[in-house]
Amino acid sequence: MNRLVNLLREDHDALWRLLDDVTDDTDTTDATGGPARDPVPRRPARRLVALLSAHELAEERVVWPAVRRLCEDGDALARTALAQEDEAKRALRALARLPSGGPGFTACLRTLAGLTRAHLTYEQEQVWPRLESRLTERDDATLARR
Repeated sequence: MNRLVNLLREDHDALWRLLDDVTDDTDTTDATGGPARDPVPRRPARRLVALLSAHELAEERVVWPAVRRLCEDGDALARTALAQEDEAKRALRALARLPSGGPGFTACLRTLAGLTRAHLTYEQEQVWPRLESRLTERDDATLARR
């Protein structure tokens, strides 16, 4: 049992690793003490955006309807999570408009990372325990497949 949460955990683990990759504190000054080129490369940021987008879409279509249906406080849990996701989507859209190395790219990426970390923590600590306690084996298998 808990195939669904195991799948979600795999995504979260990958997201945590990417968040660490893109927010690694590196020196942001050049040899003269002036601002260095943005230290965050575009590729890890793109991977983060792609995985986060796919993960959130799956949650919107599969997880949040199940949480609403199965958990006693499911509507409140889902509303909170979806509000967090909407805030992260705004940061994703802003990030997509910024060139890597351009002004604000790293700051926007760090904002997105902070929002995402808070959201992942909320899901893992608040939502998953409640959902796991209510999942039947049949629900778990069906939701994991979807």
